Amino acid sequence: MSVGVSTSAPLSPTSGTSVGMSTFSIMDYVVFVLLLVLSLAIGLYHACRGWGRHTVGELLMADRKMGCLPVALSLLAT
Repeated sequence: MSVGVSTSAPLSPTSGTSVGMSTFSIMDYVVFVLLLVLSLAIGLYHACRGWGRHTVGELLMADRKMGCLPVALSLLAT
C-alpha cells in the first residue's frame, strides 16, 4: 500500500474568474448614519430626562432590575 503525495502547485484563479469587491451603497450609509443618530438621540434623551436623579450604580447596573431579554439582547449586540 503506498501513500500518494502530490507535488503539484496549488491552483490559481483563472483569468476568467474575478473576485468581487463589495462596497457600501448610498442606502447602506444612510441606514448606518440613521442608526447612529437614533442611538445618540435615545442616549441624550435619557441622560437629560433623568439628570441628577440617579446614582452611578443605578445608571451602570440598571439598579439590578433589568429583565432577562434586555440583558440577552445587550450581550448579543456586543
